[in-house]
Amino acid sequence: MFAPSSETGHYNEITTRSDGSFELPFARGSYRIGVQAADHTTEWWSEAASFADATDIVLGPGETRTINVSLTKSGFIRGRIVNQYGLPALTGVYAYRRAGTAWVLEQLTVPLASDGGNYSLVDLPPGTYRLRFGFLPTEPNGNNEY
Repeated sequence: MFAPSSETGHYNEITTRSDGSFELPFARGSYRIGVQAADHTTEWWSEAASFADATDIVLGPGETRTINVSLTKSGFIRGRIVNQYGLPALTGVYAYRRAGTAWVLEQLTVPLASDGGNYSLVDLPPGTYRLRFGFLPTEPNGNNEY
């Protein structure tokens, strides 16, 4: 869990207790709370995907607030890219997630020669994905995608 002050930029990071509870000893001010956990998507209070979209938590002198956060399990896509000869192909792998009527670039990776052409896209939020293979991140259009 991390909590940068939206006023000062001061950044605090803590680990929750085994039951998920936590306490952040803050002075009065405005804060945005973000939560990370292995195999889950990062979330900001209140159900926001980024610091910019997070809701401020404003604390007055001596004030205590209780917030509850529910994380979403993330997904992954893994595979191997080979050329027509079965040798590792070194190219970009772009994961686009369906957002309404548009496709949004969610993540990019480039396999390394030492990895044998294997790629792994991790911590993906739930959704419908298209993969594009190549070096330019263009809108999915049916070419070089699966």
